[in-house]
Amino acid sequence: MASGKTYRQKGDLRALDTIDESTYMVPGATAVYSGTLDTMTPKDSEETEEVFAEGSRAVGAVYRTSASFGWSAKFKFALAKGSGESSGWEKWVNRALGTVSNSTAVGANQPSSFTAWFKTSSTEEHAYTGSVVEKLVMTASG
Repeated sequence: MASGKTYRQKGDLRALDTIDESTYMVPGATAVYSGTLDTMTPKDSEETEEVFAEGSRAVGAVYRTSASFGWSAKFKFALAKGSGESSGWEKWVNRALGTVSNSTAVGANQPSSFTAWFKTSSTEEHAYTGSVVEKLVMTASG
């Protein structure tokens, strides 16, 4: 489990890349630059339950009762002219709200999952498959 450390841009973060998933938790083949990270915080947690040994106050076994994995990030990107939906803000809105389309297929407008991939050093990489946007806050400056 992650220690809850917040990685910061000054020397220990590289670019945030994302890989779209056509099937949940199965990354596609192409990674796309999706922003320059300011901070990245792993949000992993687990709950355990201790069971005392029979006739003793000593712990006999420890069971993992639940685990969750996730991340929170603050990042920025420049929307290059013509880049459009492939890596710009539209892609993040589609990930949060689902693709706007006229399709009536089941799940056609559902938010899509993706794999988030980033490096914290030249030897340490992190990949979160099955990521979905839970909260998206956007600001613009120009």
